[in-house]
Amino acid sequence: MANVYYGDTLCRLHRAKEAIPYYERGFELAYNDVNLIALGMQCLWDEKELTDDSPLRTDLSERAGKFPGSWYDYLIKDIIANGTEHNGVDPKHRPRGYNEGPKE
Repeated sequence: MANVYYGDTLCRLHRAKEAIPYYERGFELAYNDVNLIALGMQCLWDEKELTDDSPLRTDLSERAGKFPGSWYDYLIKDIIANGTEHNGVDPKHRPRGYNEGPKE
């Protein structure tokens, strides 16, 4: 959890490149935590780090492949296939924002 949150702090400070190693480590440690992975992937999407030609996209896909059937594997495949349509992670998998009410 700490790796993803540290990466997320860097990413939200528009220092996404610095966040990548923390995200990668955190995603591998918590490969079935949908909220943590969605949090990180959404910020990487927002910071334009998961574009079609991004080496990071390929790297994360390969890393997630080590965990078939996991949320990590599912979310990276979904963002590659549907990221443009959903503007990142599918909203039903995104964690609630800070200071927001319950999900409907």
